[in-house]
Amino acid sequence: MNFIEEHDVDTDRVEALFKQAYYSVSRDEDDDLVVSDELSVYVMVQESSKRIRYMAPIHVNEDAERAEKLEVVNRINDEYTFCRVYLPSDRQDMIGADLELTFEGGIIPLHVISLFRKFVSSVTHSLLEHGEGIT
Repeated sequence: MNFIEEHDVDTDRVEALFKQAYYSVSRDEDDDLVVSDELSVYVMVQESSKRIRYMAPIHVNEDAERAEKLEVVNRINDEYTFCRVYLPSDRQDMIGADLELTFEGGIIPLHVISLFRKFVSSVTHSLLEHGEGIT
């Protein structure tokens, strides 16, 4: 499978890609994929916008000051432009990281997996480098 046509990209197909790459994959209550690696990453296939979204909720110390968490998030976003890190307004115990991949025109399966690996690596390393005091 060297190329997946745009109309063939769906949650089942993406799930199969991760399973072929020997990842542990489950589904949440919204039928989104949860792929386990160094982090648990939600993988959401958004067929209407032709995007695959990788989203990692990262649990942090909820007693840390919001300003301190925001400083960490801003520092990561300044240095790691590959993905977006954010501080949800409704959760004191987490920060989030996400990345979107378009599949308009089709997609190469290896790209789905290699981008996932790069995402996990970037998030993990950025937190190790900048997350002291909140993780």
